[in-house]
Parts: sequence; structure tokens; C-alpha cells
Amino acid sequence: MSALAADSFGFDAERQRLARELFTTRLRLGIARSAGFGVAILVFLLSGASAALREWAGEGPWWTVFAYFTVLYFALWIAGLPFSIVSHRLEVRYGLSRQSWRGWALDDAKSLAIGYGLTLVAVEVLYWLLREFPAAWWVIVWALGIGVSVAASIVAPVLFVRIFYKSNRLDNPELEARLKALAERAGMRVLGVHVVQSSVKSSRSNAALAGAGRTRRIVLTDTLLKTHGPDEIETILAHELAHQKHRDPAIGFATFILTSLVSLAALQAILRWAAGLLGFRGIADVAGLPILMLAAAMMSLAFDPIERALSRWRESRADRTALEITGKPEAFASAMVKLHDANLSLARPPRLIELFLMTHPAAWRRVSAARAFTGRALK
Repeated sequence: MSALAADSFGFDAERQRLARELFTTRLRLGIARSAGFGVAILVFLLSGASAALREWAGEGPWWTVFAYFTVLYFALWIAGLPFSIVSHRLEVRYGLSRQSWRGWALDDAKSLAIGYGLTLVAVEVLYWLLREFPAAWWVIVWALGIGVSVAASIVAPVLFVRIFYKSNRLDNPELEARLKALAERAGMRVLGVHVVQSSVKSSRSNAALAGAGRTRRIVLTDTLLKTHGPDEIETILAHELAHQKHRDPAIGFATFILTSLVSLAALQAILRWAAGLLGFRGIADVAGLPILMLAAAMMSLAFDPIERALSRWRESRADRTALEITGKPEAFASAMVKLHDANLSLARPPRLIELFLMTHPAAWRRVSAARAFTGRALK
């Protein structure tokens, strides 16, 4: 990279031009998709089509929910397929995806099957609760959601990696020992270091901690190992370890517990009001499912700015702790530059975009903070 090709923070000018171009296209696509789905579901609900689909689904509470949900789920998938295809084309065009159309279709089919199966179970349980406990269903759903989320946080990261990617143990004893020592310095133990073979599908790089307790392990992508040096990898992992050190997953989960309780209480009131207004057979009428979908989306929009602001604060704190753990600010800054350029992440977004859409501080802020770091590494 020549001096003329990089800005004052080290980001590649051409890569960031592509990042801005890609971000703008994705934003427009996302707005079109959300608006289109919102209008379609509203029309489906208000036109009487939802009630007609429930009539077609037949009698028997379990069967009615199954038939109604299955038709609606796959109709929405078909409606969203053009957006998914365009998204994949963008990923290929900008060099982020290396998947063939066949490989992409296989992964999409896996996601479709998993999403359908899990959501069907959730919807069947929801409507059973609506029938049997019309006054307290939302509290029971809240409690069940907490339990399912805890289990998923332990099992899902490891399970889904195995479904979509091949992985193996890191074949570099020196680096593995170094990363394990870093974890111990941060106050936690890990099973080992595993490498996800993501390069066959994507050019993106990443590192993470998967699992919890005795199942916790370090996960690196093979792309990260190819493009980053040991010091840079160490600082990236230190950031993830810092989240664990500050119990950020637990704080995030506590936030989820609070916001989900408020949301479900609001959904309970909205569902009862809207079902009566639209002439449905009560809150347990599956024809009212679009009411829950639209109301849940609105609740999510209401909470998003607050949750994203809290996330950016936690990420900034994790950056600071990563620098304190490693004492390698230049390696951290270099790693941030490489990650954002390689992943075509917008390094200097408009302030409003950062405030309303981003879960991490803008990359230029993270690089600037690292270069200004004057602390010493923890021993």
C-alpha cells in the first residue's frame, strides 16, 4: 500500500471507497426489504387474507397453526428470495463471498430448514399458551425465552459452526500456547484453539470465543491467520476476552431480559386490542400472527438505538481492556485497519449512521484511541 493510497489512519482509500459504495447499496436494499415486508404483512392482515388462510388451514388447533404458519413462512421466504439473491451477488461482486451459487443455495436451504423447524415449534407453543393461559401467556413466554436463550448461548455457537463450516485444531503449538496464556492472563481458561475454514466461502476475517464454562474455546478463521501477524491476532482475541472479563454477555443478557419483558407486556395489550378491532376469534386466533410480527418489529425499532448505544460503550471498554492486557496499541490499530479494509467495513461512517445503526464505535475512533493509549500491559 503506497502512502497516497492510505488516509491518515492507515485505511486503504480504494477499499474504503468500495466500502462506502457497498454500504449505501446494502442500506437501500435493507430499507426496501423492510418497507416491502411491512406493507405486505399489513395488507395481508387488513385485506382479510390472513383470516382466509386460517379458514383454509382447517380445524384442530395444532394442525391449524401448522398449516397456516407453514404457508406464511414459505411465502415470506419466497418473497425475500430476490433480496437474498441480490445480497449474494453483491458479496461476490465485491470479493467478500467465494461461494458458488450451488454452495450458497445449500447454505440457504440449511438456514431455511433450521429456521422453519425452530420457529414452528416456537409458534405452536405460543398459540398453545395463548389458548390455555390467555391472561398470563406473555409472562410464561418471557420465562421460556430466558431458558431457551441460556441454552442456545452455550450450544448454538459451536453447533452452527459445525453445520456450516469445517474446523480443526490450530496446527501451531507456539501460537496456541501464546493465546492460551493470554486467556489465563485475562482470568479465564479455554479448551483450545480451533480454526474455522471460512476461506472457501468468504474473505472475511474474525476471531471469537465460543461456548461457555468448560466448553469455552477460542475460534479463529483461517483468513485471519493468513492476513494477520501473531501480535495482531493477540490483540483481536484480547478484545473478545475483555468482553468476558467485564461480563458483557451477562450484561447484554440482562438487557434482553428487561427489554423482552417490556416488549411482551406491550404485545399482550396490542394483540388483545387489535384482535378485537379486526374481528378475530380472540387472541389465540392464528390469523392474528401478523399482528404480533408487526408489533414485535415496531418494539425492536424502539429499543434499537438504546441497545446499540450500550453496545458501542461496551465495545469501547473492551478495546481499552484489550490494550491493557496486551500493551500493544500499534498491533491493535493495525489489526483494526486490516479487518475493516478486508471486510469492506465503513471506517468513517456519517455520525447519524454510527449513532443509529452501528453496534461498534467507528473504526477511525478505535484506531485513534489505540494510538493515544499510554498505559502498560497487565502482568
